[in-house]
Amino acid sequence: MGWSLFSPPILSASTDSHHRDWCIPEDEEAHWILRHLDEAPAPLETYLSSRGDRRLGARFEALWRFFLDRHSHYRVLGANIQISNGSRTLGGLDFLIEDSHRDLVVHLELAVKFYLFEPDVRADGFEQWIGPNPDDSLGGKFSHLMRHQLPLSALPETTRTLRSRGLPLPDCRVAIMKGYLFAPLAGAPPLCEPINPLHLRGTWLSGANVDVLNDLMPGARWGVLDKNQWLDPEPALPLSFGSLKSRLCNALHAASDPLMVQAALDGRGRRFFIVPAAWRGQRARPDQA
Repeated sequence: MGWSLFSPPILSASTDSHHRDWCIPEDEEAHWILRHLDEAPAPLETYLSSRGDRRLGARFEALWRFFLDRHSHYRVLGANIQISNGSRTLGGLDFLIEDSHRDLVVHLELAVKFYLFEPDVRADGFEQWIGPNPDDSLGGKFSHLMRHQLPLSALPETTRTLRSRGLPLPDCRVAIMKGYLFAPLAGAPPLCEPINPLHLRGTWLSGANVDVLNDLMPGARWGVLDKNQWLDPEPALPLSFGSLKSRLCNALHAASDPLMVQAALDGRGRRFFIVPAAWRGQRARPDQA
């Protein structure tokens, strides 16, 4: 949970410049909640297992909801609030939160993303950051946040919906995106605003270059991460490099999406995406759309 809440964001954005940097601080109460969960994780495990939606983004939102419901500074006034115009659904608000510490009502949009920089894409900036699902890009997601998701709470339809439920209108609208950006093995690209320069970083390489991993992290322990482990900063890493290479060689033959790998050595962790040829071949490029 701590990673989902307090890891550096890829970006944070707002339609209100006065509250662009709104976030959940690591205060004393937050540390107490996390320590208590380390000692007795059963309530969180039960809560997560009871959620019907198993998608990564839904799990990420559930971790935030569990924390917000237990911290005295916050009250979740509504989650996944659907906004409609007659029979037409306009979208949903991820969270409407009362922040008593700052005396604000916050419309919060959350995302957790993992993007790979693809230098072969003939586009600018954000559009070169591509998701494991090749239809997803950082540019597309950022545009959707700023043009649709955040402005949604300013629509008259939203005002009517919130008032009909006895809920206050938001004072500010904030989007927070956590996750990793993976640069190609050749080197990291220059970053543009509003990407956070302190964001978490990884490296991607093609399946044909797997042996390079041993040169980068000699003597490390390794693991191939299932998607439900992507939010875990310290997953179990049971493999030697030889076992990892054998597993990857078998998996890459059938894989169409990048495989996430984590290494740990002397307390240092590092993440990689191993990219099968099928992913680069089937990716829809913006200039070809």
